[in-house]
Amino acid sequence: MHSCHAFDICRTRNRNKRLPTLIYMRLRTASIFGSLFLCIPLHAQVDRATLTGTVSDASGSAISGATVTVEASATGFRRQTTTTDAGVYRLPGLVIGAYTITFEKSGFQSVKIDNTILRVGQTRTLDAQLTVGAVATAIEVTSAVTPLEQTNAEIGAAIAEQQIRNIPLNGRHWAALMALAPGAVNVGEGNQNAIRFFGRPRDDNNWTFDGVDATGIKDPRQEGNLRLVISTDSIAEFRVNSLPFTAEGGVGGGAQINLVSKTGTNQFHGSVFEFFRNSALDARRPFDGANPPPFRLNQFGGNFGGPIVKDRTFFFANYEGLLQRLTITRADGLVPSASFRNSTPTALRGLINAYPVGTAPGPNANVDRLIAQTPSAATNTAA
Repeated sequence: MHSCHAFDICRTRNRNKRLPTLIYMRLRTASIFGSLFLCIPLHAQVDRATLTGTVSDASGSAISGATVTVEASATGFRRQTTTTDAGVYRLPGLVIGAYTITFEKSGFQSVKIDNTILRVGQTRTLDAQLTVGAVATAIEVTSAVTPLEQTNAEIGAAIAEQQIRNIPLNGRHWAALMALAPGAVNVGEGNQNAIRFFGRPRDDNNWTFDGVDATGIKDPRQEGNLRLVISTDSIAEFRVNSLPFTAEGGVGGGAQINLVSKTGTNQFHGSVFEFFRNSALDARRPFDGANPPPFRLNQFGGNFGGPIVKDRTFFFANYEGLLQRLTITRADGLVPSASFRNSTPTALRGLINAYPVGTAPGPNANVDRLIAQTPSAATNTAA
């Protein structure tokens, strides 16, 4: 639209130069879109997975030209490729999840491997061996977990949805699970501000969310508090690469943490949750007196997802709310005792009585200790 308006202006002012102006505008527009098209493949897909392997026959010889098909029944996603002369195939940029892999070649029995799980940032090696037989004959195999990373020397861990859902978390903060990765050291509260890896500074860590950089530039940890306000129940899984890094993830000198959000599927699905804490379950602190101060915390929410257009377009929505009612017990200091107030001259008694009355005996007869309970309430929501 902007190009058309610019052309109209040029045509009005330069009636004798319509053709050159039009050609210039078209070339400029084409060059812009050409640049965008060329730049798109260069972006690293750190929130995806890669499937690779070799297809061979019963003797171990490579089979070239074999068709390899991956299908995700949950979303209808489907992609195909063929093996090279060396029998090798490679399917990069796959969304995480469960796939059915089919290997086919004319003159050989096809092989179908069900429930192949791909994790975020994983390059999974899956080899297949085809036997001579009728094309209509198929061999079904249940996928086994690959024991070791076979394509790189990265040290890290993928935190799956089952771990996020089942492991108890104080405050329901997903970042506490970063401590499960090799080399993690918790130096504080157990969130993104306090976990570092292999002794490197916490500010060296780098986060991405669905492939988009979520790390602060000037103050990574402080700005991360705003960018990483992500509901735990909206995360499908995330990966922590502690050391070393590939070219796709080596943005910072610390760990590379890649989060992937949940998505809708061909089936409608959802959940609701409620987590709570209260003072009846708390231990008494030294300054609490006979009972802990009143405390109520409710963390609640839900999510829902499903298809908009089957096999093509999906939606997923998540809401989380936090309601906290807290009474804080604190030692405020020393105040005049009752005996000191009574012995104070009448002219100064109004000033002395302005101090609050103590709630516990002090170190001597002139002062009492003031231990106050200050009620406070805080609410917070994240979607």
